[in-house]
Amino acid sequence: MVFETPDLPRVRKFYVDALGLRVGAFERDGISRLDESDNYVNFDLGGVLLGFERGAAAQAGTVVLRVTTLPALLAELSKRGITPSRQSEMFAIIADPDGREIILQVVS
Repeated sequence: MVFETPDLPRVRKFYVDALGLRVGAFERDGISRLDESDNYVNFDLGGVLLGFERGAAAQAGTVVLRVTTLPALLAELSKRGITPSRQSEMFAIIADPDGREIILQVVS
């Protein structure tokens, strides 16, 4: 899935610094390279890519991320000024800088 964003650096920073995602990597000519440029960034979610590319307007959508422990993650997000709009024992909903809904869903 790829979303458009008018502020790629801000979105990249949020997903790396706040959520702890890692920018994907690929190998070309025997050299490992990060899967990003000035126009896009791809996060590797274990075989699935979550991508963002520079665009004129923020593209709406929902991202679902599975987590193993919600209370600890919510405590860390709170330290970064991120609070859920809704939550239960099994999920929490936050928003990224463009307003896209991110569902943090507990897996057991």
